[in-house]
Amino acid sequence: MKNNRICILQISKTDSHDRLSEFNAVNRAKESQFFDEILLSAPDLQESRSIKKYSKMWEVPLYLGNVDDIAKRFFRILRKYKNASVVRPSIHWFYFDIKLVKKMVLELEKFNADIIFLPKNFDQRFAAEVFSLNFLKKISKIFKNQKIKNKFQFKPWAYAEFFPSKFKTVSFFDLPVYSNAYHNKILNLMKKAWPERRDFSHAPVYSYISASKFIWNWDRLPLSL
Repeated sequence: MKNNRICILQISKTDSHDRLSEFNAVNRAKESQFFDEILLSAPDLQESRSIKKYSKMWEVPLYLGNVDDIAKRFFRILRKYKNASVVRPSIHWFYFDIKLVKKMVLELEKFNADIIFLPKNFDQRFAAEVFSLNFLKKISKIFKNQKIKNKFQFKPWAYAEFFPSKFKTVSFFDLPVYSNAYHNKILNLMKKAWPERRDFSHAPVYSYISASKFIWNWDRLPLSL
């Protein structure tokens, strides 16, 4: 059965900026012609109506959904599909490596996996979150446990990183090697476009800082439903 390939880009009012019209991941995704659908996802808040201009500008649909539960928001968007491979780059990653993402999606589909992981020492800014509709189904069931949901609802794929045995995962190692010149070029562009968004080291710490937010007293976290 064919997997629909969907690119979902989260966006909020705080992302609204003149620079976003030029430095965004939507244009990259559209130019690839790899996806069956590209769409924007935002929390269903009154303030989110202000970002409709981006939906119109990029000619991609905007879906408003659950404010806190990202998995639920995505699942409602994709419920019309029986199968789907989902790619979620940051809206600001205008340089994400579409060739790498394509390989990740093909690997996900080859093994009929729920989610695919890259090595921690790879610069995650060149890739994207890649997972299946089935991952969203599984995580939605897990989130019936309110304590787990409260901790991971803003970053549901982080739960899979901490508890991979609950999913069918694939580790991906067919990684590109970027030259120092290319890496520096991208970092300089990022400094120009989004200086407030990321660190600019060759070994970015942002992903680890994000993950650290989920590290707490695990004795208090029920791991089964």
